[in-house]
Amino acid sequence: MEFWVEWTVYSDIGPNWIGSYRKVAFVLGSYKLANTNFHEEIEEKLVTALKIPKTSQDLVIYGDAEILLENNTLKADYSWYAAAPYDEPEDSGDGETVFYP
Repeated sequence: MEFWVEWTVYSDIGPNWIGSYRKVAFVLGSYKLANTNFHEEIEEKLVTALKIPKTSQDLVIYGDAEILLENNTLKADYSWYAAAPYDEPEDSGDGETVFYP
């Protein structure tokens, strides 16, 4: 089964929210995983490695990454984009990085 992560960093003010925050979800196959200690540990390492901000002033940041196990390390093959709510992306990126352990 594929293992991946999705994240969204909401802008400070959006159509249906006020206040910026980050939301991260891990998915195995078609199942969204519950928040556990393991989830929190790899989320912290992933957020640090990919420099995913905790908040965003004007743009919503969307990203996802396939998580691969290679040589006893977890690697993220990721892509992301940032856009004003309901607008075309202003910035984007992708890459691959080892993030755990």
